[in-house]
Amino acid sequence: MLSKSYAIATYDAMLDGLQPKDVLARLDTVLEKRGHQKLRTSIYAQLRKYEALRESSETPVVTVAKEGDFKRLKTAISAALDTTGAGEGHTKDVVDERLTGGFIVRHKNTEVDASYRTKLLSLYQKSISY
Repeated sequence: MLSKSYAIATYDAMLDGLQPKDVLARLDTVLEKRGHQKLRTSIYAQLRKYEALRESSETPVVTVAKEGDFKRLKTAISAALDTTGAGEGHTKDVVDERLTGGFIVRHKNTEVDASYRTKLLSLYQKSISY
């Protein structure tokens, strides 16, 4: 898609340290010059998605099966946060009963999965493969 290509190039320019206002002004000039003004809305929507993804990957996400698990598994979760490079700080806490127990820590491109669900699924897969 042409709009996606424009969005990627624009976002890369912003990540390289150029001022967003200047980058968007250049984008408007290029779109006008090439007759692609109708793509502006979809390009901006794509840029918002990229920024939301970047922001969500910056905040570590800790998922547990029950609310009480945050406190009960605090030491193990802290170790997992250190493993992912997040360290101690603000996390987004999520409760997902499907985990059955344990926890999952996600930060940037790293995941530490210490959930019972994953272990049980792995055990099941091994048992049916014989």
